[in-house]
Amino acid sequence: MIRGTNVTLRPATKDDRREIYTCLVASDVTPDMMGPPTYRDVSIPTWDEFRGDYGSHFFDASRPDHACSFIIEVDGESVGHINYDGLDSERCVAELDIWMRSKTSQSRRVVQQSFSATPVLNQRGQASLM
Repeated sequence: MIRGTNVTLRPATKDDRREIYTCLVASDVTPDMMGPPTYRDVSIPTWDEFRGDYGSHFFDASRPDHACSFIIEVDGESVGHINYDGLDSERCVAELDIWMRSKTSQSRRVVQQSFSATPVLNQRGQASLM
């Protein structure tokens, strides 16, 4: 668990997987990220496609040296998801995905704090804050 001033990043589990998928494909933020009319060439993934792209290691901490997912919480309520993937600890880079449950102004503040609380792995593979 990673705690900030207003935001907590809780490691996601397999039980969170469906909720994370819903944040991606069925929130009021979805049209700003994928699918018609704005993104005609970026289709909204099916449940099976999502499970193929986000394997169990995102949700069971079995490969923290490569990828991991977190639930973004404010006052104990889930407001979104953040994950890292393709972690390259030698170059200190990784791909980040953030999906919010809604477009509320609270969500915008959450994204900013989530970035500042994103864990990175040190040389021994231990998470630390950036």
